[in-house]
Amino acid sequence: MKFRITGRIYPPAGPPLLARATGLAGTLARSVKLVARGKSPVAGRDEVARRRSICQACEHFTIGPPRAYCKLCGCVAAWKLPALAARCPANRWLRAPE
Repeated sequence: MKFRITGRIYPPAGPPLLARATGLAGTLARSVKLVARGKSPVAGRDEVARRRSICQACEHFTIGPPRAYCKLCGCVAAWKLPALAARCPANRWLRAPE
């Protein structure tokens, strides 16, 4: 499976769609738990900046079409970094509060 952007063909990034969906479901479940405890599921600016700097230094982080993403999990960085319940597949972030 490939997709086309600006006339070039790129292979999909990261693991298969089912693995990505499973990771997303886990993040959503942990986010719901945070909300149920009265906590915000959105990370603060400092946490997002910390995660971004860790990701940008990682060999699995790729800036490419269509956006910056992680090759291990296939997540788009702009969507994953602000999610407090999200986890780094390479275990480089501290674990989010459960």
